[in-house]
Amino acid sequence: MLDLSIIIVSYNAKNILRACLQAINCANLQVSYEVIVVDNASCDGSAQMVKEDFPRTVLIRNGTNNMFAKANNQAIKMAAGKCFLLLNSDCIIERGSIETLYAFLNTNQPRVACVGPRLLNKDRTVQSEGHVFYTPWYAFCKITAASKWPLPMSLKRRILPRGLTRFDAGHTRPVGWVTGAAMMISAKAFAEIGILDENFYFYGEDSEWCYRAWRLGYEVWVYPDSTIVHLGGMSTTAGVLQKVDQVKRAQQLYFMQRTGGAVSYCAAALIFLLAMPVVFAVYALTRRDLRPIKGLAKHAVSVLKISLWPMRRRSSRLTTIHSPLDTSTSQN
Repeated sequence: MLDLSIIIVSYNAKNILRACLQAINCANLQVSYEVIVVDNASCDGSAQMVKEDFPRTVLIRNGTNNMFAKANNQAIKMAAGKCFLLLNSDCIIERGSIETLYAFLNTNQPRVACVGPRLLNKDRTVQSEGHVFYTPWYAFCKITAASKWPLPMSLKRRILPRGLTRFDAGHTRPVGWVTGAAMMISAKAFAEIGILDENFYFYGEDSEWCYRAWRLGYEVWVYPDSTIVHLGGMSTTAGVLQKVDQVKRAQQLYFMQRTGGAVSYCAAALIFLLAMPVVFAVYALTRRDLRPIKGLAKHAVSVLKISLWPMRRRSSRLTTIHSPLDTSTSQN
């Protein structure tokens, strides 16, 4: 049995995917591992590149773009590792980062189901060290950029959600959730918690999965001693980029609807509708330009429509898959 299955979902990111796979090869990992690439119907030759340049990589070629959750679920069902590393194609691992992450998770099982590294931007600034769960108060503070309010830091520490400012930066600690750009999951825990929710179209499936982990008594941690560079957005097409902000906010609303019930969802939606006009109205008036307000109205409607989309579908049953420890299900 392998120690680790590295799973990469890619869509039209040939060059950055090659760099990601090369970084894995050059890292000389001190754990037994496999690499599984799920190509979501790329038209830039990504799949052929993987087949020719990285023949030891397991390649899954989809006929359509299955997006993040469904594509990862495909790979996990055939993975042979004790742990899974979900890794974006635009991530560049650093020497020793995978081993330290694996050692932490392996040492702290079964209590810890998932651990994430410190994600860095290309310029080495901190991009992510875990997040708190979305709440109506968090949604309001996030939308209104509360972390930039002209208040003393001591007051911000008291009133703002911890996820908006890095109070505990650099410390190994439990967090609400870690980003799916790079998250390592225990196979045993995944078998109990279940698959990623495929109702999430774009963003949000990582936080919802971590929420279920906490509900079942598991913990999610961030381990900053492991660092991975996340370039960000390299697998996102220009057309999708235009809707990323709308979808992110919509998935926050849907997450609260799914985990907190109708009251939490309605509160967040109301906060969104009240906060966004105020923010953009101030922007427009201070610049003596009222045109952004019209765009705001369209933006708000789009967000609410997208957030209601998963609710119109029949909720898929998040079944527990067979344990990858069972050889009858871990081999393709």
